[in-house]
Amino acid sequence: MVQKMNGVQVVDACQGRFRDSFVNEVLATKSIVLITGSKFYRGPPFSGAVIVPAEIMDQLQSINGTMPYGLNTFIGQAEIPRELP
Repeated sequence: MVQKMNGVQVVDACQGRFRDSFVNEVLATKSIVLITGSKFYRGPPFSGAVIVPAEIMDQLQSINGTMPYGLNTFIGQAEIPRELP
């Protein structure tokens, strides 16, 4: 599933149902990739990650500590990488 949010494409690659090269192909299009641990791969319950391309990470870092409205109700500080204060 592919969704556009504020001009950024977000690709749902949850459950690990994709080719090995798929993530690199998607990141090359400057899209964010959502992944979760698959039971098939014996991933732990509720495990997951968001893979952010470098260009988008640079934009996030330039926000300089101001979290976009409403995001703080969705994620907490423990879920944000050190690179994003």
